Amino acid sequence: MRNRDVTYQQRLQSALTSHILRGVRDPWRPAWHLSAPIGYLYPPGGFCYYQGRYQLFYQWDPFSQEEGRCCWGHINSPDLLRWYVQPPPLLPGEIYDRDGCTSGSVIAKGGDLHLIYTGNVNLPQGLKISHQCMAIRDHRHVWNKQGLVVELPEGYGAQMRDPKVWLHLGKYYLLLGAQTQERQGQVLLYRSGDLKGWELLGAIAGCGMGVPSDFGYMWESPELFELEEQHFLLCCPHGICGQGTGDQAYVDARAGYFCGDFDYEQAQYTHGSFHELDWGFDFYAPQTCEDEQGRRLMLGWLANPLEESHDHPSCQAGWAHCMSMVRELVAKGDKLYQRPLVEYQKLRDEQKSWQGQAQPGDHFWVEQAEIQLSPQGRFFLEIRGQLRIHYQEGRLVLERKHWLDERWQTRSWLGDVERLELFFDHSTLEIFINQGEAVMSSRFYARENPAELIVQQGTPGLSYWPLKSFSIF
Repeated sequence: MRNRDVTYQQRLQSALTSHILRGVRDPWRPAWHLSAPIGYLYPPGGFCYYQGRYQLFYQWDPFSQEEGRCCWGHINSPDLLRWYVQPPPLLPGEIYDRDGCTSGSVIAKGGDLHLIYTGNVNLPQGLKISHQCMAIRDHRHVWNKQGLVVELPEGYGAQMRDPKVWLHLGKYYLLLGAQTQERQGQVLLYRSGDLKGWELLGAIAGCGMGVPSDFGYMWESPELFELEEQHFLLCCPHGICGQGTGDQAYVDARAGYFCGDFDYEQAQYTHGSFHELDWGFDFYAPQTCEDEQGRRLMLGWLANPLEESHDHPSCQAGWAHCMSMVRELVAKGDKLYQRPLVEYQKLRDEQKSWQGQAQPGDHFWVEQAEIQLSPQGRFFLEIRGQLRIHYQEGRLVLERKHWLDERWQTRSWLGDVERLELFFDHSTLEIFINQGEAVMSSRFYARENPAELIVQQGTPGLSYWPLKSFSIF
């Protein structure tokens, strides 16, 4: 380990010792969503199922004030409810990652885990160059950096990131978020026989390829997988102002997907239109994995990449951000439905139900809770003056009072609402619409704890469960 790595390790240990209790006791800390013990948690860097356990790697800035100089955190679980903290696998310090070890993915080969990630180096005048690097965990569970594995191709800028690797018929494939020299976002495809030497096969998706030529200056977090004999490409186009409709028009960075057909022989992807993955305020950079049951599971970052991390009120306690719930993906036609992980039902405490019309003023504590609604017609819910959820004439609206200037922000989803599942966890809300047809996620900071949901206009049926906390070891 280089001296710079040692210094980072020492500072990390000191920071954990000094501040961890302050962050854990924060009333806004999620109880059953994953968050970093201190500092800023960023998107998942590797989500996989390996040797009977779910492995979650994530980008982590433990020092907060040095936003961008990330290491990687690691946590694993046998059941997605009990989580075991592991030593950080990646610390910045080499010449190719000295200013941050950021996004990437993990794959098993020959009994060892291989981690392919983006290493950042800051240059003078605010410039930055990104490298695609690899590290391997050996039989002693020691991570060893291997250096660069993917070269920067001609015709592209220095900002390339988010390598996602998978195995298909004995060959390894890798997707990379890229930007052309004309500042158009693309997804590049590579192939390798050994994870070390990579052949560029070309762009399989991007601006002007089935979407407008100005559909984002960078396509982040690409991932390709197959469900029900269809190929879904997840990605996060960055810089698509004006491409949306209504209150979505100004959203600059979105998580979404395409459905289509991928030809491995020709390295070509034909697809339909872009679909949003989440219609709320906070969901970005998702990753998926397939577990031993054959389920395609997904989780993402409950944050907005356009907002400053240090603006969140939780920073007063030394931490910011968390992961979303784990969601199971189900293909229905060309659409992805997202279902709450069935394992979360084990967190439920005693159920309470209301049949018939809930009355204005009925209230429920939602510090940690699941609520299911079967509305008929319009309804209006309020959470301590911080969130509003209402529906009328085919439009479901989520409103949030922002913590910086207390202005009301609005997101909406168009469609008939037959069923809602609301999951609360201190400062998080995730709404599943019509058995996962759509999802709306948001962070919020209620000024009074525990937060209270108040029915302002009723619903004909409601079920309520308090939820227990995750076990973290």
